[in-house]
Amino acid sequence: MQQGLNRLSLAQVNAAIKKHLTSQDLKIVMITAQARELQEQLLSQQASQVTYDGEKSPALLEEDRVIGSYPLKLKSEAIQIIPVEQVFTGASAPGKNASH
Repeated sequence: MQQGLNRLSLAQVNAAIKKHLTSQDLKIVMITAQARELQEQLLSQQASQVTYDGEKSPALLEEDRVIGSYPLKLKSEAIQIIPVEQVFTGASAPGKNASH
């Protein structure tokens, strides 16, 4: 499988992404001790900044800057904060109706 993945061109990967991945019905799980602060950041529409422990190439840093500037256009109702005790129980967040 790894050899097959290594033979894929950038164009093939991008075509697969466009065909199979959409922002509709996309669900992302983030685990943090600062859930409210993360929620505020996600809703703020401010550019995000990636930080690294080590030195990275200028090309990678520029790519991070471009990606970090994409507007997320999230609505507050799209973000659920679920207490850690409920994450793997299947229980929905307080006040939310889980449909999955």
